[in-house]
Amino acid sequence: MVRLDKQQLEAIDIHSLPDVMSITLWVMEYLSKDSIDSFGASEIAQYIVEKLGISTSRQAVHAALKKAASKKFCHNNKSGFSLMTLGQDELLKQMQKEKVLFIEPGKPFAAGMKIENIFSSMKGSVKISDPFVDIKTLDVIYRSLNIGIPIRILTVQVKNEDAFNREVQKLHHEGLDLEVRKISSGILHDRYFIDDNQFWLSGNSLNNLGQKESFIVMLGSDIRNSMIQTFDSRWQSSIAI
Repeated sequence: MVRLDKQQLEAIDIHSLPDVMSITLWVMEYLSKDSIDSFGASEIAQYIVEKLGISTSRQAVHAALKKAASKKFCHNNKSGFSLMTLGQDELLKQMQKEKVLFIEPGKPFAAGMKIENIFSSMKGSVKISDPFVDIKTLDVIYRSLNIGIPIRILTVQVKNEDAFNREVQKLHHEGLDLEVRKISSGILHDRYFIDDNQFWLSGNSLNNLGQKESFIVMLGSDIRNSMIQTFDSRWQSSIAI
């Protein structure tokens, strides 16, 4: 059975999965390797509690495994429970549902974790549209995106531009392929992030996530392709800072 991409799994907000069974399926898929694909309830419960920070018990996980086995999502052998193809399909179905992330007000750390999960899964070039940026924006990008990925930020307003540019130069010295450009006000309103596979629309700027209630929504390939053209066109008419 072909395993799901680890970065695809890591991009999911685990807390939004609907039940213990779905979380258990996620853990089994994430921990499975060529040589290890069977797990016990205690091992899975320990990972959920200690690594994911989700409260559960061995009994709850065992019940979830029995339910999953009855649905042919996994099977029980001498070594423990192993994920089956139907279980992987169920996990993918739940992951596809998880397209909307709710950003709670007053929880900037939790918001940061969600945006890091999105950015860490991005591949190819990354294009960010955000009307208002500052040094906090750079901090989010530095913590979340992989060194070597081309990053292009299109904005309208840069707070403390001289200090901002100094920080950009520091990031260049550390190997970050980052370019920031400004465009005239009145043109750029939406906040979004695009890579080679994904398009995310954000209700708030990166430097303000978690301060107010907002949502981050993944949209489909049609709107993604359209917005790539829009971004590239605006990029051509923008000015480097």
